[in-house]
Amino acid sequence: MHQTGNSMKNNTNSNKITVISRNAQLVTLAGLVLLFSVLIYLTYLLVANGAQLDIDIAEEFLEPGKTLALNFGQRLIGIVLISLDMIVGIVGLYKASQLFSGFQKGQIFTTEAASQIRTIGWAVVALVPASMIHDTVGAIYFYQILNPGKINLNVSFTDGDIYALVFGLLFVVIGHVMLTAVTISEENQSFV
Repeated sequence: MHQTGNSMKNNTNSNKITVISRNAQLVTLAGLVLLFSVLIYLTYLLVANGAQLDIDIAEEFLEPGKTLALNFGQRLIGIVLISLDMIVGIVGLYKASQLFSGFQKGQIFTTEAASQIRTIGWAVVALVPASMIHDTVGAIYFYQILNPGKINLNVSFTDGDIYALVFGLLFVVIGHVMLTAVTISEENQSFV
């Protein structure tokens, strides 16, 4: 059987997309495994090694050298605060994994892919408030435990936050444009 030049080129390009998408999906799955491993480790510390969790929470939210002796509820609050940006990251990575899975099946310019790109963008944007809540609430809460009656307020908005907002919103806009283009394309094909 003889294939034309365009057919062979399309197969080669399709194979490239499949390989790149498979590798990208593996990277997203590795990120998911890493984030879930950290969450499992924190849960293990909560149940089995509270003293180590106290050290980790103090290092996360307080000045160097400060120590805490927390109860179960306070440790749980620490885990929730530490986990906020991880949970947002899990959502973004999960959607990226689904996106690359669809790409491997040739589902590139689809409403599903556009929706996933927008969700990834919103996850990147959501990292900013999640990070700010993590830092601010954690510092206030654990400083208050260490120094009853005193408050230490520290709110920051870094270059990384600005980049996350800009690139996240850029992904949202790209997803929206892609969704509109797919819808227009589907409408045009239905008239043919």
